[in-house]
Amino acid sequence: MGLDQFITPAEQKPAKTPPIESVPASGSEQSGPVLDGKAHREREQLAAAAAAASITAMQAGTVPKASIILDHREANSSLAPYLKSMGAHVAFKHLTSGDIRLSERVLIERKTARDLVSSLSDGRLLHQCRRLNAAALRPLLLVEIGDGHGQAVHPDAVHGALAYISLDLGMPVMMTKNPEETARFLVAAARREHDVMERWAFESLQRAPNLDDERAIERATSAAAAEIKAIELGEDATTPLGQRWPSHAKEEQTAVLASIDGVGPTRAAALIDAFGNIAGVFAASKEALLGAKNIGATTAMSVYRILHEG
Repeated sequence: MGLDQFITPAEQKPAKTPPIESVPASGSEQSGPVLDGKAHREREQLAAAAAAASITAMQAGTVPKASIILDHREANSSLAPYLKSMGAHVAFKHLTSGDIRLSERVLIERKTARDLVSSLSDGRLLHQCRRLNAAALRPLLLVEIGDGHGQAVHPDAVHGALAYISLDLGMPVMMTKNPEETARFLVAAARREHDVMERWAFESLQRAPNLDDERAIERATSAAAAEIKAIELGEDATTPLGQRWPSHAKEEQTAVLASIDGVGPTRAAALIDAFGNIAGVFAASKEALLGAKNIGATTAMSVYRILHEG
């Protein structure tokens, strides 16, 4: 499944056989990039595991019913009947971006070959993809190849647009043959997305505190009330919720100072202890830095120059 349908008959030329290049001898220097075979194999294994899980679920009859939202403009297309025939629940809504929504994070723009060429010619394609990319966490451009588009467009324009969409925008591009194959892909993707969301919800419940205990609810309520009261009165008091953040903030500020050449984690922690926080270090004078304990004159001058002299 390639991009041959975008090449008009006049543009098709007999393929030229590329010259056979000699294979470099063992140990010789190779100019080409080195592929990360391990990472590629790991991705293949994950994909194979996902496919195996889907097949097992279908054989066991435990496949969840896919729920797919289509834009109201798809009501007259053949996609909805195909989806319903495959057991999917289909709902029509007005989508401000995209044509198909599988979940809150997955949004799909569907294009036929004719739509793709038309939107590329009038400049709508890239605008639509940028809007899609901004509207969803997992956007996808789905192109139905069909039997051609009947319009003349240079294949380089199509390649360039798809390269921009997939590489610059980071948006995946999926190609299918026809509406039936599109429906099969959407049903499989919707079921997969349902499994992911169910797993996330389960893990969130596992991490959540058990609030069935009345005393736990009372403690949580009291802690929140004490925090609100302290904020209203402007008190600098230590509250149960406020105790969670200082240690994390100190670690983050120490890491920032440790990135300065010649400082390191130990001296960075000493600077935070001496001046209270990173704002105090930034505001410290040269004399104050030189007088701080466990810093050293060299480190103190290095920090001062970086913060005040650029």
